[in-house]
Amino acid sequence: MVICFDATHEAKRALDALIETGQFKDISEAVSMALVNYEVIQRAVKECRQMSNHEIATIGYVTQRSVQNGQNEGTHPGHQVTSSPQVTRHIPMLFQLKETRPHDELLLPDFSDSLENYKNIGPKDWFFGQWNRFLPAKATCRALLNITYENQRGISINEVAGKISYAACELGDYLQMFDARRSSRREESLAAAFPSTGSRGAKSRLRYGNQFVGTMKQGKLMGLPSALQLAGLDSAKDPNLLLTQAGLQFATFSNPILDGTTRSGYEKLSKDEIQFLIQHIQRSVPKEVSAYIAIIDAIEGGASTPEKMDSFLRARFGLQDERSMTATFLTTQRTGAISRMADLGLVGRKKDGLRVTYHVSQPGKYFRRQIP
Repeated sequence: MVICFDATHEAKRALDALIETGQFKDISEAVSMALVNYEVIQRAVKECRQMSNHEIATIGYVTQRSVQNGQNEGTHPGHQVTSSPQVTRHIPMLFQLKETRPHDELLLPDFSDSLENYKNIGPKDWFFGQWNRFLPAKATCRALLNITYENQRGISINEVAGKISYAACELGDYLQMFDARRSSRREESLAAAFPSTGSRGAKSRLRYGNQFVGTMKQGKLMGLPSALQLAGLDSAKDPNLLLTQAGLQFATFSNPILDGTTRSGYEKLSKDEIQFLIQHIQRSVPKEVSAYIAIIDAIEGGASTPEKMDSFLRARFGLQDERSMTATFLTTQRTGAISRMADLGLVGRKKDGLRVTYHVSQPGKYFRRQIP
């Protein structure tokens, strides 16, 4: 969208000063961020309330001088940071843990798939590679918990996807500020996979709704929460998206980001959440087990680079040519699985310039020993 306007000399001077800081890639980004920030201020004023330290976060980027002076040391999402200019942003209430729980009839029983034939599940049937982070799935489960309690008759898949993805834009903006503050690499980003309110907001919101909330495709529910068997559809004519019992348990765990329960503030998942997901996957999600075991075996067998691992996976699953699986799709599947494994601390990545190597952690080795 292109909008033209007359800027006062003072406004132009302020805009030039912002661009000179190097914190924005162009004028468009600086103006867009300023408008979003001002709208947040106006909304807070209308609500006539004082945000708590748990809710607020500075949306302005920390200057190089403040970083050097250590002003942002020890801060994390949910803690106020001193920088200038200050604008507040908070985690939407939809993602915050409350003391309420939905009635049992608004929860689905746990699903369980047999792990017996996990070795026969190849990369084509692994989770879609763009479902590459667990924090968005955590946010969706938390939001679905709150929505389900407030809507005792249930809420349809289309309505809930829209409601959660819109709120996730604000959460994405919130997390982007912390990523910028610590100059996070992509694999360490808190905001990765979340939508935003920027120029690509509509597209990113739709992607989040489809991939990390849920969408119907050929009569089947798709998305990471349902693939992990944390959510599913009831039998209503217009199906409602509901948590499973496992999804409820995952939603109620305290999270370092959503609940500000860690001093460092940059862990995506708590130890309890990681332990829960690993045990849940081992019991009930054979597609993930297949991916994790294949990748661990590849690394342990010496295929510790992307190219070597793709060759290993082709040999293991009989994908010898492009007709059986394109190189692009195999790369997508491999990188997505490794990203999820990294969230769980099962594997690590080391970068040396453009070269990437993988290694298996001790928890990853223990995970492998648990699976025959």
